[in-house]
Amino acid sequence: MPRLVSLVRTPNIGPLTFTRLLERFGNATDALGIDGEPHAASLTNGTVAVPGGGIDHIYPPQIDQLYREIAEQGLIASESPTGYRACAQDSPRSKRIITGMARSVARVEAAERFGSLISARMAGEQSREVMAIPGSPLDPRAANTNGLIRQGAAPVRHAQDALKALAGFPPSCRRRRPSRGNSLMVRSA
Repeated sequence: MPRLVSLVRTPNIGPLTFTRLLERFGNATDALGIDGEPHAASLTNGTVAVPGGGIDHIYPPQIDQLYREIAEQGLIASESPTGYRACAQDSPRSKRIITGMARSVARVEAAERFGSLISARMAGEQSREVMAIPGSPLDPRAANTNGLIRQGAAPVRHAQDALKALAGFPPSCRRRRPSRGNSLMVRSA
C-alpha cells in the first residue's frame, strides 16, 4: 500500500482533499498535535506516528486517547530513547524516518518557509515520489505546495492523481543504511 505523508495546518480545501486521500492510502507523520486529524482519519488504513521524543512521551498531552489508538491500531516509532523529550532540532530525524518508510510524500497547505520542505527534500534524496495538493496562488499558506509543484512535484487533486503519480514509480526503493549508533524504538499492536 502506498503511504502518503502530510502536514495539515489549516481548515481549507487542502485538508478536505487530504482526508479523502487518507481514507484510501494511510498516513505517517511526526507532528501528532498538528496531524491529529489525519492520524484519526487513517487509523483503519494504517497510520504511523514518529515523534521526536521517546515513544513514552505523549505530546501534546491533549492527544493522549489518539496516541493510544495509534499504538493499538497503527505504529509509533522513534529513534529517541524512552523518556526523552523532543526538542525542535529532533524534527529532521523524525522526518528522515518517515520519508524512509514512505513510498511517497504529499504536502498540504504550508507557508513558504515551513518545515515540510525538509520532508520533501529528504523524500527526493531517498528516491521517493513527492506530491503536493495545489492551492490558490493568492493564499500564502499554499506557497510551499505550489512551489513544490513548480519544482516538479506531482499535483494531487484527488486519489486518482495520486494513483497516476505512483503508477510509474518503482515499488521498491533503494535502501540506505542507518547512521551508526541510531536505533529505532517501535510500539505497535
